[in-house]
Amino acid sequence: MARVFSNDPAAGAYQFLGFVDVKRRPYYNWQAHVIKEMASGLDGTIYTGES
Repeated sequence: MARVFSNDPAAGAYQFLGFVDVKRRPYYNWQAHVIKEMASGLDGTIYTGES
């Protein structure tokens, strides 16, 4: 399972933010296993591309 981490070298902070998954049953169930690309939007939304 793909995981998201936050790293701030200046503050010496490293944080595990959780697994990349969406579970909103009964509509869909999606979990990322291999993420090749990642970007963040201006509002802080994280976009990922699974390969």
